[in-house]
Amino acid sequence: MNTLQSINDFFLEKRIILAGVSRQPTDFSRRLMRDMVLRGYEIIPTNPASEAIDGVRCFSRITAVNPVPTAAMLMTRAETLPELAQDCAIAGIRKVWVLRSAGDRVARLRAIKILEENLIEVVDGICPYLYLSESGMPHSLHRGIAQLFGMMPH
Repeated sequence: MNTLQSINDFFLEKRIILAGVSRQPTDFSRRLMRDMVLRGYEIIPTNPASEAIDGVRCFSRITAVNPVPTAAMLMTRAETLPELAQDCAIAGIRKVWVLRSAGDRVARLRAIKILEENLIEVVDGICPYLYLSESGMPHSLHRGIAQLFGMMPH
């Protein structure tokens, strides 16, 4: 279960893997990467089809990153999440944010189970922009609606 504490703990990490960053400059994952860099985070992108993204070295897999940070965001189709969860466990990552993704719900749940069985703290399915400072529109509107209807973890 997501808690405000687990979300705040995740954002205390300043070096974070973003697994599944798109090669498309206008994709959500690229915008999130740029916005996190602007907020002082060192972002390490992974995408097996890219050598660099926005001028930053891109790794083919989580297990290829060295030194490994303690946190990762998984931003891929649900079908690939179990493999990424296993890579996180192998690499020694301790905190994982699983973004909502399209595809197989069973695979998503399997990935979360792998993470939890390996004692990895999980934030599941929440948009990180709800918690990033100065996110602007439409994220501030999304945050306000989520607060109004009691959908924000506490």
